[in-house]
Amino acid sequence: TRLKELGARYGRETILAFIDAWMEYGRRRARATIAALPAGTLSWTCRHDPVPGVADEGVAITAKVTIQPEAGKIVVDLRDNPDCVAGGINLSEACATGAGRIGVFYNLDPSLPHNDGSASCIDVLLRDGCIVGRPSYPAGTSNATMGVNDRLINAVQCAFAQLGAPYG
Repeated sequence: TRLKELGARYGRETILAFIDAWMEYGRRRARATIAALPAGTLSWTCRHDPVPGVADEGVAITAKVTIQPEAGKIVVDLRDNPDCVAGGINLSEACATGAGRIGVFYNLDPSLPHNDGSASCIDVLLRDGCIVGRPSYPAGTSNATMGVNDRLINAVQCAFAQLGAPYG
């Protein structure tokens, strides 16, 4: 009901122009924030606890973060991670992409809008059949929003911590 009222009050074109401006604002802010970071590549590996019958030794989760200040981009490379496991701890593509970006956003200006504009400045590289990538059937993702997801966010934050305070 409220969205219909908003549309009636301002009109479709004004609302669409606002959305475009909001996304561009997020993109500009993210690029400016990233431009203030030092260039370089940071990497961190952490471990998910053992899961009996699924990952008896636990799972190493690695995030390689490349900061490209001149391009206003950050690349989170998650391709160097184990293949999917037989249980539900594999991340879906959406969860892996989101966790990579969350780890970056935790290290940027907290007033930065978390919208498609700012997210477009953070590329997350995934691979097929990877525990933090694009799982292949019959790999399960029933616990994709926790466990490995949390470890991935932590790995990105720990990579940033190598820059020193206030990062990580």
